[in-house]
Amino acid sequence: MMNQFFYSKLTDGVPSAPIFSAAVGPVTGLNKPLDICSDAELAEHGFVRVVAPPYPQDGYRYEMSVPREDGGVWKVDWVQLPTPLRDETMAKLAKQRRDDRNALLATTDWTQLADAALTVEKKAEWAQYRQALRDIPNKPNFPWVVDLPVRPS
Repeated sequence: MMNQFFYSKLTDGVPSAPIFSAAVGPVTGLNKPLDICSDAELAEHGFVRVVAPPYPQDGYRYEMSVPREDGGVWKVDWVQLPTPLRDETMAKLAKQRRDDRNALLATTDWTQLADAALTVEKKAEWAQYRQALRDIPNKPNFPWVVDLPVRPS
């Protein structure tokens, strides 16, 4: 995942809370979206570009920190908020993800039978696909993010 960009209005050197480009509305003297402005154009109108790391995909809730300047770049971090039902939600979601994965595995059981009408290469492709399905719960950010493997044709 890549960094995201937000914008902040500087008032006497103090940044406002980060905002999306679309939330800014018309800026006096600027007739284009903030996200295509250069840093110099932003500065002319009192704005700075703020870099945010990707939003964490771990089931917790987050809010942005106050922007801070770091080596000439304005940055924010994600601050974790209390998420009291996270573990319960995670257990339910993990079960659902595993059930979905198991259903996909069940539809491919035939590919591993001795009498399956598949070439050795195709059988190996299906075996790799099945292993990738079995590995899903071991991936980072499971069960919040699940990238399914590509099913062989």
